[in-house]
Amino acid sequence: MASPVPLRYTSTSRPTQHLVQLVRPTLSNPSYKLTKTPYSGDSLSTTGFNITGPLPNTLNPLGNPPFPGVTEVGGENWVGFATASFNNTVVLTYNFANSNATIARATLTPTSSSAQPYVTSLVDQVDLFLSSVGNASESAPWTSANALFSIWMGSQDISLGFNTQQDQSSSSDTLIATYCTQVERLYNSGARNFLFANIPPLDRSPAMLNQSSTTQSLFKSSIDTFNLNLQARLASFQSAHNDIQTFLWDTNAQIANILDNPLYFEIQDITSS
Repeated sequence: MASPVPLRYTSTSRPTQHLVQLVRPTLSNPSYKLTKTPYSGDSLSTTGFNITGPLPNTLNPLGNPPFPGVTEVGGENWVGFATASFNNTVVLTYNFANSNATIARATLTPTSSSAQPYVTSLVDQVDLFLSSVGNASESAPWTSANALFSIWMGSQDISLGFNTQQDQSSSSDTLIATYCTQVERLYNSGARNFLFANIPPLDRSPAMLNQSSTTQSLFKSSIDTFNLNLQARLASFQSAHNDIQTFLWDTNAQIANILDNPLYFEIQDITSS
């Protein structure tokens, strides 16, 4: 397969190489630190991690289930690749992401699947982190310097809100306010390095391609509104804290680029589910 283009993202502090260095402590240094990477998210990121099972370790950097975990793609997803492939040393990943997760249970009227008690919202995921490995210990010895906190969330909320015809502007404001409250909670626990991902171009998904052009355009507008609001709020978060590094991974632009150039990426079908 041809080499993919570099990740497109915006950083509110330092260039990409600092993110790479953060998750790649050099193996040539005998005193290197094991990088800790707590993830929050939905089906795009989940690997089926259960905090009551084995914690991430050098034999299985995801902790549990056996690598690459239980994913929506039936194999290694982006979290698995970031953990085990695209680095030069050991990265221990605490992945609290859960399929069908929304930012907050009470924000939107959930579908039956997202209302199940085993589906954890972003609020639930932060609660779970803080009550389990939020305080660094011998079993989870993360520090502000060696831990990267990643959140990729919002796709389910936007989809549910669009399907129930909620006011997208006010809904987006409410969602992002809740989102940023959770980020502040992580900051208060000691998190200082953050990777955020925006919503990908779901308007170009196979399910949406079956809808009218008007529906697709309205859905794209909902996504764009959320992404712009998220970027603005994260910039404010960076400005309010001079001791953090924040990175915004523009998954929307990157995946759109892949969809625009399927042959380059040796993708044969971009329209079937």
